[in-house]
Amino acid sequence: MLSLRARAWIIGALSALVAVALGTVLLYSYLDHRVLQRFDRTLAERHTQIVVALNNASDDPAQLADLIFDPIYETPFSGRYWQVTGPDGQTYTSKSLFEATLPYPAVVSETLTLLNTVGPEGEALRTARQLITLEDGSQWNVTVAESRAGLIAERSEMRRSLIGAFAMVAAFGLLSVLIQTSAIVTPLEKLRKDVAARWDRNEELVETDYPEEV
Repeated sequence: MLSLRARAWIIGALSALVAVALGTVLLYSYLDHRVLQRFDRTLAERHTQIVVALNNASDDPAQLADLIFDPIYETPFSGRYWQVTGPDGQTYTSKSLFEATLPYPAVVSETLTLLNTVGPEGEALRTARQLITLEDGSQWNVTVAESRAGLIAERSEMRRSLIGAFAMVAAFGLLSVLIQTSAIVTPLEKLRKDVAARWDRNEELVETDYPEEV
């Protein structure tokens, strides 16, 4: 049969590890959600920039590229793209798409929709798309996309940092369990030795020498 000390160590260690593991999962889920929210908010702001440019160039959409002053849209396959499809079906894209196009469904919602898609060369993208109705009543499909490589890298780095931090917490937790268990079990060990010694000497035990529970 396991000693009380061994039982206390095992139960304490398991409790500490479960608490640390649960804390790691919950904190990672929360931070991961916050990272995605920040990424989506930036993507939505870029979508708004394209819509503003479209309002100023709806008569001549070919000028859109001149109204959007972000050099990264000029670099082929840079990981940041925009695409606008007019009511006549004509599509205008950023130079970064390099004659490719972003996939979009036949029906586009009038509410801004953010989702994961696959872009040129099989690139993993986060996409914001919306059907925009201008003041003249014309409807335009406006899509903005960005590579998820940075998002994935940030999530991986965050995961490694959390695992490292909680590993240290787990180590300190296990050490505290050992110290706490030793402090709790010490009176029982003392009682065991005193009982054996006083039994041999035919002496009485003094109750005030031990904690009330003992």
